[in-house]
Amino acid sequence: MIKYYVGRLVMVAVVVAILMLAEVPWWAAAATGVVLVGFFLWAPRSGRYVTSKPAGMAPLRPYTGGSWPRRLSLRWCSAAWLPLAG
Repeated sequence: MIKYYVGRLVMVAVVVAILMLAEVPWWAAAATGVVLVGFFLWAPRSGRYVTSKPAGMAPLRPYTGGSWPRRLSLRWCSAAWLPLAG
């Protein structure tokens, strides 16, 4: 897990550096960094994602076991079509 966290911190630092080079206000770049770090801390513990060690740079995979992810995705897909049907 340490490799995962170090890799994600490097990715967040790159994103924040790109935002700073794009002349985004420093507070917006910092807020983006905090949100990204929070997501990367939350994602493996949430149960919605599984950390896969052999995956290399992309260890987070959606959890596909059981029927809960299918029900959730079907619910979101049907909700996405409602504005188009209306």
